[in-house]
Amino acid sequence: MRKKYVYPAIFDYSETPGISISFPDFPGCLSEGDDNEHTISMARDALGGRLYILNRDGENIPEPSDPVKLLSVLEPMQAVTLIDVNMQPFSDMLLEA
Repeated sequence: MRKKYVYPAIFDYSETPGISISFPDFPGCLSEGDDNEHTISMARDALGGRLYILNRDGENIPEPSDPVKLLSVLEPMQAVTLIDVNMQPFSDMLLEA
C-alpha cells in the first residue's frame, strides 16, 4: 500500500447547512462537513476508508482524475478540491478497531 494518495473531490456548497463531498474516481464515496476545515477532514476519512478497503481486498486503485478536466463538469456552487490522505496512521487506526 502506498503511504500517501491525492485525489480530487467535488465540494458542493448548494446544500444548506453544510458542504457535500463526492469523489469522481470513487462512485458512492460520499461524505459531508459543516465548514471547509471539517469538510476536508471528512473527505480524508472517506477517501482513506475507500482506499484501505480497495487495498485490503486486492482491488485496483484508479489513477486520479485530472482536476482541470473536472472543471468543465462542475455545477454552480461546486468546487474541485485536492484531498491528500496519509495511509499509515489511517491503517493503524483501522487495525486497532
